[in-house]
Amino acid sequence: MESILVLQGKKNIKIEVTKRTVDWLIKNTKVEKFDPISFSGYQRTINDKHCEKIVKYLKESDFYLPTSIVCVGDAKSNKLKIVDGQHRVHAFEMIQNDEPDLYNRIKNCEMVITILSGISLKDEIETFITINKTSRKVDTSLALVLKSKLYDESENNSYAAKLNYLCVELASILNTDDKSIWFNNISFEGFNKSMHKFISLNSFVKAAKRVVSALADKGIINLNWKTEQEIKDIMNSLCCMYNSVYESNINKWIQLYINNDLNILCGSIGVTVSMKILAGLIKEKIEVKTIDDAIKEYNVVLRKSNVKYNKWLSTDEDGFSKYSSESGYTFIAEIITGKVQDDNG
Repeated sequence: MESILVLQGKKNIKIEVTKRTVDWLIKNTKVEKFDPISFSGYQRTINDKHCEKIVKYLKESDFYLPTSIVCVGDAKSNKLKIVDGQHRVHAFEMIQNDEPDLYNRIKNCEMVITILSGISLKDEIETFITINKTSRKVDTSLALVLKSKLYDESENNSYAAKLNYLCVELASILNTDDKSIWFNNISFEGFNKSMHKFISLNSFVKAAKRVVSALADKGIINLNWKTEQEIKDIMNSLCCMYNSVYESNINKWIQLYINNDLNILCGSIGVTVSMKILAGLIKEKIEVKTIDDAIKEYNVVLRKSNVKYNKWLSTDEDGFSKYSSESGYTFIAEIITGKVQDDNG
């Protein structure tokens, strides 16, 4: 079979560009989907709507899919792992099952295949992340989890990877919950003010990890889950916690909500400060044994706090918006908890 062989990088990674038929791809490729129980695999769950669009395109037009399917394995083998292109191959399978006439027309059509040989799992995942880094938000969020897994020597069950997984899932659930203040307010694709979002995924996850880590360290949540139901139960608890904390924040500084001026309170400054306070209470208070206990203690802090709503306004020269460092966030948290006095009122 015709092919082009190249060597790239310091490791002289073997890359072979060749061709395979649609029928061959269905029969001889596999996908290693990410499994949150075993923390194995790295591919996202198939998006059926995306596959349906491919099917529709192939039904209405001549066969023309020039982009290469990227695989890992031995080019001489009949078993390859797909790194990029799983939706195209799954669309072919859908056609095979549901559109036999169309399948007979396309099954012998050839696809360009790029095969990476002899690479490590780390390089394999890095390739997946690089290819997908500008794709849909699920790719971006999964990349955060995979990078933790990638650089932790224990690989499959890394503490950091599981923290990232929970916090990314938390962001995803809250961002799609139309009853939450976070609905459609977390940016999964970079961040700038023109997006009209409160916070970036990276900032949200970084702040959330403080609390999730504190909960795990104290044994309030268990990161050694064995079933999907255990993960769902943890996620339900974390979602309730985040919504409760921000319901308390908004009730405390209700004028921000009335004036539609929540950007600082719900942005990276406010979220980081809120989670610093909550994580501190979980760690320091012996009586905090559940998430509900932590929320109660957080509410006590807010009731006692003398901080006025104007401190969260971007227009306040002496407000919190001027702080953009870890030390600044700690200072704001200490003002809210009353550990230090705010000289600017």
